Amino acid sequence: MNSILCLLILWYIWMIQTFFAVKNKYRTTSAAFVLLTIVLFPVEWQTASIVIHPAFLLLYGGGLLIFPLIPSDRKRKVFYFSAAFAFLFAAVRMAEWYEPVVFLFGHSVTYLSIFSVLFLVFGNSLHERVSIAVTACSSGEILSRIHLSRLTEDVILGDPSLIKIILFLILVIHIYDAATKGANILKRNENVTISSLPR
Repeated sequence: MNSILCLLILWYIWMIQTFFAVKNKYRTTSAAFVLLTIVLFPVEWQTASIVIHPAFLLLYGGGLLIFPLIPSDRKRKVFYFSAAFAFLFAAVRMAEWYEPVVFLFGHSVTYLSIFSVLFLVFGNSLHERVSIAVTACSSGEILSRIHLSRLTEDVILGDPSLIKIILFLILVIHIYDAATKGANILKRNENVTISSLPR
């Protein structure tokens, strides 16, 4: 079920980036990244006790590639936010082992309710929010897996449940961005209509 949801969200994001995003170099690159993630989603690499999903590495790389698009005066803040939220994400991931009662309403709901609000509040644009979401969650996953490697036989980077959480966060950010742009257009049209009325 996780895999089907992930693929559906990936196709949705690919369609947005391919057909509706602003025409620029970022649109082409991000659409290619999403398509490559879809192709590599079922693949996993295993060496000794480490299992790595290439889709996870692609998402992480994509989040890092968005970073240069952020205005230079915001880059330092975005970097600090990503680092801080990475440690928070790692703490919440470890809470699954140590305090499972935190996830009383479900894992995905808990992650989305905590992190979507944080990313929407601390990011100023779509690029910032997606970059923070992907890099923070991916870095936090690596940190938590390193810590939990003493308790587990295998170290798994990029299991479908984690990728689903990251993709849901990206989806929420995209929906919020589209809703904000739609509201701004409606507000602008309303102001134009009011200003054109006879006084």
